[in-house]
This record gives sequence, structure tokens and C-alpha cells, in this order.
Amino acid sequence: MPELRHLQLFRNRLTNVRLELILNGCAHLEFLDLCQCYSVNLTDNLGERCAEKIKDLRRPSDPTDDYEFNAYIMEQEMDEYYLNSALDIETFDTDYD
Repeated sequence: MPELRHLQLFRNRLTNVRLELILNGCAHLEFLDLCQCYSVNLTDNLGERCAEKIKDLRRPSDPTDDYEFNAYIMEQEMDEYYLNSALDIETFDTDYD
């Protein structure tokens, strides 16, 4: 998707590896919403790269108060969601690393 400019991945199980692929393949990306994508860790080089490349970046822990729909997720619900899907994430990611 080399011409993609706007991407919203709210509450997605995206990982750093997948985010790198998006950044490499979407040269014109200007808006990236990673709110509640808690498998992404924007530290070190990846965080710097996103900050430099993306004009409007919403990080995993950014508030969702301005969302059109109610995007509030209770802490317990979020923990249960990721606990139940942890094995799926590990299995899915190892196929492409």
C-alpha cells in the first residue's frame, strides 16, 4: 500500500515486527492510530522512526476521548483479552520473524 496516508489500527494485536513492515511499505503514511495496540512498544529506534515519519501519531496509551464511538476498555477486560490471546500472538508472529 505505497500510497496509503491514513491508517487506524485501534485495539489491534499488531507487533513491532508488523509495524516495521507497515512503515517500510507505506512511504506516504501521515496518520497512524495505534491506540490500545498494547503489543506495540514504541521505544528506541522504532519510536523515533514513527515520530519522524508520521505527522499525526497516536500511541498505544494515548486517550480515546475524541473518538466518535465509546472506545473505553476496562483494565480487567483488556488484561483478559491479551491473556487469552497470548499464545495466538506468539504462534502468529514466529511464522514471519
